[in-house]
Order: sequence, then structure tokens, then C-alpha cells
Amino acid sequence: MSRELLTAAAMAADYEVTWKEGVCKGGPFESAFIEDRPWNPLADDGDAFRLAAKLGFDLKFGKSNQASLYKDGDWYGTATGPRGEDSAGSMRKAIVRLAANQQDVPQDFIDALRFDVAMRDSKTQN
Repeated sequence: MSRELLTAAAMAADYEVTWKEGVCKGGPFESAFIEDRPWNPLADDGDAFRLAAKLGFDLKFGKSNQASLYKDGDWYGTATGPRGEDSAGSMRKAIVRLAANQQDVPQDFIDALRFDVAMRDSKTQN
């Protein structure tokens, strides 16, 4: 889990995220919390769906574990999960990536990011 990525996504949605650390049988851990509830939209469908709804994202699932995101009718990116990963996992990643990039990012950077993601995804499919 990427602390920076999740923190940026939470900020975009005006969520106040806190981080808690501890140790359990498996060793040390770090978890994000919103209102004293664990929060990880990279792993939890409900957290990802609520994040997408709060930010007004339109979601589209494609073939080959592709998940595309649109906002206000504009395409923002497509995430392709590796073989064996379910399409929900691809969509969760796409939602978090796009949410993290909503924080005061210049439009030309967003456009370049869209192009880079599309090029990288097209290469992984070949």
C-alpha cells in the first residue's frame, strides 16, 4: 500500500486520513483510517466505490481486465490488471490513481499522464 498515493486520494475527496502503526503476529503494519474506520480503496471495493462517487467518476469495465475512468465525459485513464487479477482490482487501482491526481495538478500534466498510461498499457497487452 502506498501511503503517499492513498493520502493524495483522500485529500482529493476531502477525507481526513490518519495513519496508525502497530505490530501483530505477522510483524509491523501501517493502516489508513477515516473516521476511525480502516480505509484502503486499493483493496476494498466499497472504499473505492465511495471514493469514485464522491469525486464524480464514471466507471467502465472492458475486456482483458481493463478499467477506464471518465469525469464530465472526458477520458482520464485506463488501468489494466495483470493476468489472474480480477477486473475489480484494476478498477480500484484506476480510481485511486485518478483520485490522487486530482490534487491541484496542472491540466498539461494530467494530459501527459493520460498519454503515458495509455502507452504503457498498450505495451503490456502486446
